[in-house]
Amino acid sequence: MGDCERLHDGLLAEPVNTLSSLAYVAAGVYVFRRHDRLQGAALVALGLGSVAYHAVGGSVARVLHDASIVAVAGAVAFAAPRIWRGAYRRPTLAAGAVALFGLALPLQIFGRTGGPLCAPDSLFQAHAGWHVLTAAALAATCVLAASWRRRDRGARRDRPPHPRAATRW
Repeated sequence: MGDCERLHDGLLAEPVNTLSSLAYVAAGVYVFRRHDRLQGAALVALGLGSVAYHAVGGSVARVLHDASIVAVAGAVAFAAPRIWRGAYRRPTLAAGAVALFGLALPLQIFGRTGGPLCAPDSLFQAHAGWHVLTAAALAATCVLAASWRRRDRGARRDRPPHPRAATRW
């Protein structure tokens, strides 16, 4: 599969990578319940698609995995303006999300099969680290988007409407 972990017989072909995929499910449930249902559902789908891909593999699991990545990318792209605004209001959280992605990227690049961080029989799998770090980074990104939206709504309720609001496009 290219994710370095040695394949096993049985229910979980790649046990470490399969179990680490549950980080996306956990992040998605948190985001869904506390911040944004669309983004949370996309993260849960990513986790389930990744579990299917690493647990049993096959063409159907690969389609689920890849489609869920597209769903998360779409949800993040849709929220991009809110994410940027949230980053200005919460720069520490934004820096944390960027740092998590920055830590995850070398694991993804160098932890592939044949890479310098590849240890097929190890309990620490670089790709599993990618799962956990990107799940946390994506959750932080969703919180950025939601924090801007929450604050913006509160500010609008406290202010009277602009006199020309009805004439604006």
